[in-house]
Amino acid sequence: MCYFVELCRKFIRLEALNYKAFCDIIRMYKIIREEKRILKKVVIVYDNLLHKPKLHNLTSFDNAGVYEYEDIFIDNVKDISNIFKKSDPDIYIMNVNFNDFEVINEIKSISERNTKDCKIVAISKSSNLRDMLFNTKIPERIFPLNIASDVLYYTIEELTNTHSLPNRYLFINLIEKLELKPYSPTTQYFIATLQVCMANPYLLGGHVNNVFYSVSKKCNISTETARKSVYKVIDNARYSNNKEYINSIFGNAKLNDISPSRFLEQIVWKFRTDKR
Repeated sequence: MCYFVELCRKFIRLEALNYKAFCDIIRMYKIIREEKRILKKVVIVYDNLLHKPKLHNLTSFDNAGVYEYEDIFIDNVKDISNIFKKSDPDIYIMNVNFNDFEVINEIKSISERNTKDCKIVAISKSSNLRDMLFNTKIPERIFPLNIASDVLYYTIEELTNTHSLPNRYLFINLIEKLELKPYSPTTQYFIATLQVCMANPYLLGGHVNNVFYSVSKKCNISTETARKSVYKVIDNARYSNNKEYINSIFGNAKLNDISPSRFLEQIVWKFRTDKR
C-alpha cells in the first residue's frame, strides 16, 4: 500500500494531469485489489465420468477472479477424506456411489477436521444415503443425482456468500400483516426459512426439503417442525384481516390448498421485485 500512496503523492505534486503517472496509479491500484481478493475454492469429487457435475459457469470469464475450481475422479471411498485434506476447499461437492455406510464414515471424518467451516454438498442417487445424510446434519445441501446445473451453481453462490435480510422493513411488515407473534418460535423458524429462500430461490423448484433441512440445522429443530411452521403461517394468512396486503402477494387466489413451496415462492418473488 505504501507504493500506492507514494504514487498518489507523486501525481498530486505534478499539479497537472500527467497521463503516465495516472496510468501508474491505476495499475498499482488494480494490483492491490487483486492481492486482496480471496478466491473461493470449489472442489468436486466423483466416481463416475457420466455423472460428473457440469459447472461451466464457475469457469466463465465473469467468475475468473471469484472461484478456483477443481474436479477430481476417484475410485476409492477413502479418497473422499484424503482429497478433502489435501485440497482444503471452501466448497466440497461429492457425487459418489460407494457403500452408503462407508460414505457416511468418510463424511463424519471430514466433519471432525473441518476447521475452516468448509461447506459440504452431497449428491447421490441413493435415497437411503440421502436420508442418512439428512440425519447427520453435516452437509449443507443434499441433492439427488439429477440435480440441475443451475441449481448447483446458485447453491455454490449462496454458500460462498453471507446473506442478510434484503430489506428488514419488508419482513417486519410481513409479520405484522400476517398477524404473527414477533418472538414466537413459529415466526422465528418462518423468517429463517424465508432467509434461505431469498438466498437461493432455486431450492424452491423441487428442492424445498433442503430449505427445511437448513432451518433445522440453524435452529436445532427437526425438518418437520420447520415445515409445520410454514403451514401455521399459511393458516394465519388465510384468516388475516389484511386482505389487501395478502392479495398484493398472492393475488385473488385462495390459500386453502397452497403448498409451502408455492407460498414461499410467492413471497420471495414479491420481495425480490419490491423496490422499496
